[in-house]
Amino acid sequence: MATRGEGDARDWLWGQAELLRMQRFDELDRDRLIEELQARADERSHRLRSGLVPLLTDLLVWAFQPEGRAAPRAQWIETGRAALRDLLWASPRLRPELPEAVAWAYPRARRAAALDVGLPMTDLPQVCPWAVEVLLDDGWPAVVAQPVPQYDRDFAAWAAQQAALLRARDASALDWDHLAEEVEDLWKWAAHALSMCLYACIELCYSSERHDAYLYHWQDAAFDYQHAMLRKAVKGSPSLRTMLADRLPEVYAEERRERLAKVRPPLDSEPPERCPWTLAQLLDGHFWPPEAPPQLP
Repeated sequence: MATRGEGDARDWLWGQAELLRMQRFDELDRDRLIEELQARADERSHRLRSGLVPLLTDLLVWAFQPEGRAAPRAQWIETGRAALRDLLWASPRLRPELPEAVAWAYPRARRAAALDVGLPMTDLPQVCPWAVEVLLDDGWPAVVAQPVPQYDRDFAAWAAQQAALLRARDASALDWDHLAEEVEDLWKWAAHALSMCLYACIELCYSSERHDAYLYHWQDAAFDYQHAMLRKAVKGSPSLRTMLADRLPEVYAEERRERLAKVRPPLDSEPPERCPWTLAQLLDGHFWPPEAPPQLP
């Protein structure tokens, strides 16, 4: 009987297939046949995973970077989907592997998409935002390139146009949805400023780095900056003070949890469970946390 090493691999496989059809099991090269079948199964699993990486990369760029929505990328998406469908048609047993394959491929695609279009990693979801069925759905995203809205193409021009329309009291051409988002972002900015100020306070008061004169200098500067940003965020907006005061315990608890989860730099002592500072203190331009070392001149 021929072995794989004694002849052409294809002839060997055909010979093994013929022995199986004739049920001549004793003549099978069983060890090598098992090895070959396992290698082919592994190869198809690898093809599934490696095929998902470019598809997920293109879908991420399409969904989160409008400038990347061009006809070539739509074609790449469809080509990637077609290849995966062909693979699943030829190997239906691969379908149950899809969720695990997506979990393996998505972090790689996320990094590739960020590098492709220069997006920060934080702008892309940490886990795949689409179900498996969506990934293989021909209807999403549209295969034709869509025009990029001015809001995404040139924000400064969009803002100037919307301001002009508002001054002219012309509501017919206003971009209502994006205007609403921008108005909401004013509140989000203030909430973010509060988060950053509280985190800077925690570092200043409880981090072991406060005993290092050089590092404490940077902590002092970071607190001054975040403190100023918080005051700027609420300047001229009395209602924001009320909302921030209501959210202060929640935001402090969140920043405290985040800091406790960090290993480095270590904390000297654990911050108290309840926020030790009031919003009025945090908005006072002369405020310095009493728990911190003396303020640098």
